[in-house]
Amino acid sequence: RHFTWCSRFSMAFIVHGANPFPTSSQTVGNELTIHQPSAENALVCATCMFKAESHDDLRDHYKTEWHRHNLKRKVAGLAPIALADFETRVSAYVGTGSEARSKKKEHLGKRAQEKAAKREAAKQTQQGEGQEVNTPSSSAPDFAAMTEDEYMDWKLQNSVKLDPGDSLFDNHHGEGLADNLAYMSRTFGFFVPYVEHVSDVEGLAHYLAQKVAVGNVCLWCNRTFATLEAVRRHMVDKGHCKLDVDGSPAEYSDFYDVDLGPRPLLQEEEDEGWVTDDGESDSGGEGGDDDEDDDDEEDDDDDEEE
Repeated sequence: RHFTWCSRFSMAFIVHGANPFPTSSQTVGNELTIHQPSAENALVCATCMFKAESHDDLRDHYKTEWHRHNLKRKVAGLAPIALADFETRVSAYVGTGSEARSKKKEHLGKRAQEKAAKREAAKQTQQGEGQEVNTPSSSAPDFAAMTEDEYMDWKLQNSVKLDPGDSLFDNHHGEGLADNLAYMSRTFGFFVPYVEHVSDVEGLAHYLAQKVAVGNVCLWCNRTFATLEAVRRHMVDKGHCKLDVDGSPAEYSDFYDVDLGPRPLLQEEEDEGWVTDDGESDSGGEGGDDDEDDDDEEDDDDDEEE
């Protein structure tokens, strides 16, 4: 206990720069001798051999990169280096790194120029072949300032145009409307409800193409999406490749020759033996005849026994 207390006491004084003992060493007991640092070595960094003028300067030195670098060299078994040598090495390393980074940027700049040149050459080739190249407009339209009619006109001009042979759910292109309907039915299970009552098949197909390509609206749930690809992916993933004619009769009434409003349910046939509202069996006549036949057979059996 005496040794522990003395150690803590002496270390506290060493930190604050004081000497708790009058001499440079003090004997505790018969064997242990505690050596205290001299006043000359109290402000010297043993790793860098740096002599500070005050304890604050010594604490600041311990936070420098020079001291950390010498600590790493000490762990590796190397001798410490002076501050001037450390600064020279740092300057050389920073200069080499900057030069390497500038060369890398120059190399990346050349690659970007090569890619841009390839894209320009491909674009000119497509234009030479007569293909249309969709280039983004220099300034995006101000949708907030547009009216509903102006926005619809802009959508009609900038949206994808679907022909009667183009599928509503992918990029398939058929020979005509009949071939396209057969493909969508075979691939996605699409069908036109009450097709025998459709009065304008071409008009219905054109309306559906406008709804999907221009409005980007789902055929079944009427959810709106940002792009044609998004609404197609939604309909395929959710199984919405179908028409909700019964849920939206007013939307499709112009293409049918019958009223698509609510229709009464078909009257179900009553099974034999069911009781009607009057409390009488709907099969009473046939059942009564069977009962009379059973009574006649019983009478005949009685006569034969007699």
